[in-house]
Amino acid sequence: AVSWMFLCTRRSLIRFLNSLSTVYQHKRGVHTVEGAAVTLDCSYDSSAYYIFWYKQEANASPDFILSTNQLGKNAEKYGERFRCSMDASARQAPLHIERVKPSDSGVFYCALQPTLTHSLACLHKNTCTRLIA
Repeated sequence: AVSWMFLCTRRSLIRFLNSLSTVYQHKRGVHTVEGAAVTLDCSYDSSAYYIFWYKQEANASPDFILSTNQLGKNAEKYGERFRCSMDASARQAPLHIERVKPSDSGVFYCALQPTLTHSLACLHKNTCTRLIA
């Protein structure tokens, strides 16, 4: 049996109240199969030192995945399958997920430092369905 997963991202995630920075996630969804590798895009329109990635499952608050800086140092909770390769000159910080599992399904967010962590619960809910064949 082949398991199909659907990973969602939010378009134009957060416009910071104290700056003019905007984060963009152009792909609204990615279909993949178990065991494959997938890349979720993230770009931004200003200089940034830290990028943060979060995952939100249905009926739950966003969960911190990792942070990375221009020097490539990650603080990872989700293990080595999740990594971010920040390119400050191109203003991109895609999230790479190796050996995708059904439990990886969810809505993924990227954010710049400083994040408004106290406001994360106020993000618009975006439901995502896990598709299993």
